Amino acid sequence: MKKFRIFALFLVLFMIFQLFGCAVSIPLPDEISSTDEANAIGLSISGTTKTMKVGEYDRLNVKVKIDYNYALKWSSDNPEVATVDSNGRVDALSVGKATITARVEKASVSCVVTVKEATKEVVKTSTAITSTKNKITLDQNMTNKTMNLYSLHVNLETGCITAYTYNNQGNYYLSVRSMACSTAKDISIYDTYESDNPDEIALYHIDDKIGDSNGWNSEEKDTYYRYRTNFSLNGEDKLSFTSSAYSKKSASSLITEDYNKLGTPYTDGDIRLSVSDAKWIYDNCTEGTQIRFVNEGGEDVLGKPKTIKIAPECDVQNWDPTDANPKNPFMEKKPVFKGMDDLTIKLGTVADLKSGVEVYDTGMTLMEDDYKIDGSIPQDKVGRYVVSYFYTDALGRKGRADRTVYVK
Repeated sequence: MKKFRIFALFLVLFMIFQLFGCAVSIPLPDEISSTDEANAIGLSISGTTKTMKVGEYDRLNVKVKIDYNYALKWSSDNPEVATVDSNGRVDALSVGKATITARVEKASVSCVVTVKEATKEVVKTSTAITSTKNKITLDQNMTNKTMNLYSLHVNLETGCITAYTYNNQGNYYLSVRSMACSTAKDISIYDTYESDNPDEIALYHIDDKIGDSNGWNSEEKDTYYRYRTNFSLNGEDKLSFTSSAYSKKSASSLITEDYNKLGTPYTDGDIRLSVSDAKWIYDNCTEGTQIRFVNEGGEDVLGKPKTIKIAPECDVQNWDPTDANPKNPFMEKKPVFKGMDDLTIKLGTVADLKSGVEVYDTGMTLMEDDYKIDGSIPQDKVGRYVVSYFYTDALGRKGRADRTVYVK
């Protein structure tokens, strides 16, 4: 029995020696391929190619099992053309190609991004609201003109002019354009006849237009206006639609204080508009066009447009922001974003994306919270994230700013 125990001990020692003495070799399994590993963790991408334009951004749709989401890493092989953040957001920076890769350990999926030239943005120079709903009828009326194309409806309560065209019955019910205006301080000046409609207080017609090739005319010494369209009641009580006041016959001599009153009642009777709206009436509303003055309040059919003010902080003064003159410095202006410095937060905290952010319109007026934010910051994943801020001002000028947020 004692000999058997000695033999068993010897056998155990021999087996241990064989295992740790490299005398016994265990064959390794075949290496798992990247594709097999991707399938195992559910890693996939919705498309392997994408075309973008410079300045655009988009998010690649990548799926992975939730247990591996924390390990998902993104990269670009050509960050001068396109970058990618930790959420798979791709920003197109310049013309060319870049391969964007999503990787989890050895598994990966890729998308080839082709970046092309950006489309040139059209610079808008009017605050007016226009309707596309009645465009077909308007186009027909312009072609088959049997009546005055427009009728102007001046709402004294809201300071808004709505231009209507006529329907098949010849009634001016189809709204096509609305414009902010300034009317008289005392609206009784327009009360020229009695009407069955208690809200309607005056009915005028356009008589004539005064101005040189650039629409200039003077009303009083050292004060000039543009695009004067005169209207009256049977040639009496003559008033006018005009631009704001200028100190001389120069587009760069706008009296800013006068212009900034647009949208509020302050005149002695004439109707003040932005230079683009005054020009629209001057160019499109013919002699005999009907003008109805009402004091009904409420909502205007197309809404009252917002106006662009010229703030003291604006580096351009004495130009009407709506003037389409190529020399107008406002042609190069758009909304401005401040406070777009990189933001760093700790893992598990909520990013305050509005912190320190200020948005200004084309005239450098602070817009408070009237802007949109696109993007979200996860609280549970370290990385670099990009969010975008958007604002469109009353001129239709679009502004965008990007901000980088680091979660550490």
